[in-house]
Amino acid sequence: MKKAVEQELSWFAEKYTKPQLVVEHPCASSIAKFQELLHTNRNDEILQPCNMSPSELSRLCVDRWMSDDHMLWMTKILNGMHTDTYCVYLNGMINKDPRRLRRFSKTIQPRPLKQLLFALNVGASHGKTFLGTDEQKGCHWTLCVVDLTMKRIIYGDSLGWPIPEGLVDKVKGYITAATKEDGSDYCITLCHDYNSISPSTGSHICSQKCVQLYPLQSCSSICGIVVITMGALACLRPIVFNHILFPDSDLTKRLPDFFLKNPSCFSKYLRRSVIAWVAENEVTIKYVLPKEFAVPFSDPGSSIDLLHPDVLTMSKLNRSTMASQSKEKLLPVSINILD
Repeated sequence: MKKAVEQELSWFAEKYTKPQLVVEHPCASSIAKFQELLHTNRNDEILQPCNMSPSELSRLCVDRWMSDDHMLWMTKILNGMHTDTYCVYLNGMINKDPRRLRRFSKTIQPRPLKQLLFALNVGASHGKTFLGTDEQKGCHWTLCVVDLTMKRIIYGDSLGWPIPEGLVDKVKGYITAATKEDGSDYCITLCHDYNSISPSTGSHICSQKCVQLYPLQSCSSICGIVVITMGALACLRPIVFNHILFPDSDLTKRLPDFFLKNPSCFSKYLRRSVIAWVAENEVTIKYVLPKEFAVPFSDPGSSIDLLHPDVLTMSKLNRSTMASQSKEKLLPVSINILD
């Protein structure tokens, strides 16, 4: 514990690269507030309303991996926003009673949904990707967004792995629950082409089939932060999220330096952004968007604001006293879903 706290204190004191085109950066008072939360409670105490212990919260620091607690936290808070997106931590539902899906259908009936958003924990074995379960743990976080209006499934993997086996069938079950459709006419859009592999490193390299602005990590620890960040963006700025996916649009052409495409280079900044969201009990979308897109704007020719509010209310969240001691042009890969 002492070593862990020393790492945290050292990490908080380090300098880090900030994206120049972002309007507002996490302020020092927010970071200090999180440090106080992290280091003043017992390490095993379950804190409300985040339903996490300081031990789990500490995973936001240094280069640690996120857990399912963070994904459950994210989906719960986003669903409380009354947006037209419904968020699900899919792995937490895989081994549940099938009747849960019927309860899901009843839950969303009063809501006019436009999107479904899934946080996924996946693993890789023998060149294939699988959904993590209690018996077979995953090691990587990815995001899946279902556009119910355009009838497409967007799969975002910041490592460029193949789509997990069985994911399509799981997602189609939710499509049916939400829309009464079977999902057979939905297409899949992969943000990164899993066949594009560097012969020298064996890792993904972007090709013309990839979404050039979708995050691609070069480290092993930022995937969970990417899912939380892109999940918030998909819910709060869906028009920007969609334009990231389809680079021919005018909006995407105005995002040439979108820093989220290189999340590993801004790992310390992105972690501090999520930390600030936790500390201040809100998501300030200005932390992750270039200056031009930090405020809501309207579609040309329309007086209706297409973007959600700047701030998302989030759960407040600590650790031992050891701290004091130490249908447009689809450039991505697209295939039809078959029954």
